[in-house]
Amino acid sequence: MTWDLHDTPFMDVAGLHLLTDQRLQDGPPRQTAVTGLAPQPLRLLRLAAELFPALEFTLLLSDMPPIQAS
Repeated sequence: MTWDLHDTPFMDVAGLHLLTDQRLQDGPPRQTAVTGLAPQPLRLLRLAAELFPALEFTLLLSDMPPIQAS
């Protein structure tokens, strides 16, 4: 399943639940991908990956560009 979030400028915890609920359901494992992340949803997803490593948000970030140093 691919989530295209191109038209999503803002995401909150509810968005994180949608992304994780698909992977945590019973049944065969589904490959989930995220595309088109705007800066705010990308920051939220990176923060969630850091705070909750067991939920494996890093798998969704594998195709995302690295954070640019300021």
